[in-house]
Amino acid sequence: MIRAKVDKNQPELVKFFRGLGFLVSHRHGCHKGVPDLEIGFGGYIIPVEIKDPEKPPSARKLTPDQIKYFDEWSDFPILVILTKFQILSLKNFILEKPLVNELLEYCRNENKKSGY
Repeated sequence: MIRAKVDKNQPELVKFFRGLGFLVSHRHGCHKGVPDLEIGFGGYIIPVEIKDPEKPPSARKLTPDQIKYFDEWSDFPILVILTKFQILSLKNFILEKPLVNELLEYCRNENKKSGY
């Protein structure tokens, strides 16, 4: 197991996910580049990388290992989350029961909005 740093806002966001009915599994530290969390809701499982919005953009960039992971798994939904608002938006989107390709596109668009 790899010792991994946890972003300051992660415990709060995990609590928020769970409060909205998401299942949350911690994955940070299991392998270089693997997203921090795996969340489940509405029949979907999505890897989630948590970033701290209070850090400057240069300090919340994806690491080279994370970039490699995102590239290798580019056919699957992976989401970078910084705020509770993004979690609410994700829940509302999932409640619409999107097709998997729509969820993939949603994650890609949200990541782009966040600069990832």
